[in-house]
Amino acid sequence: AASDVYKRQECERGYRQQDDACVEILIPENAQLNQTGTSWRCNFGYRRDNQQCLKIPVPENAKLNFYGNGWECRTGFLKDRNQCVAIIIPDNAKLNYLGNGWECKRGYFKRDHLCLPDNK
Repeated sequence: AASDVYKRQECERGYRQQDDACVEILIPENAQLNQTGTSWRCNFGYRRDNQQCLKIPVPENAKLNFYGNGWECRTGFLKDRNQCVAIIIPDNAKLNYLGNGWECKRGYFKRDHLCLPDNK
């Protein structure tokens, strides 16, 4: 009843409350306890799938993202479904600052997929 709530004990790190007992948290391969020690999380480069951690497949010209829970294309490439394709840079253009597109060089303007002279 209501008085049972007060009987619950504080479980140590790596254990969780189950009824009136503390039971060990089962940590799958390629995982570790989370920061609070009340659950688990997958290691860098793995993603959770139910009660396991699966390696994240990284396509050619890609790398794991900052958090390690997905991937992103390297500079000069764009994501196209499950792959990274090279950015085609036209004449008189250069890769943009972020590396995910292109921009015209000074003295040129963008029209469709071309860089045309300003003629000023």
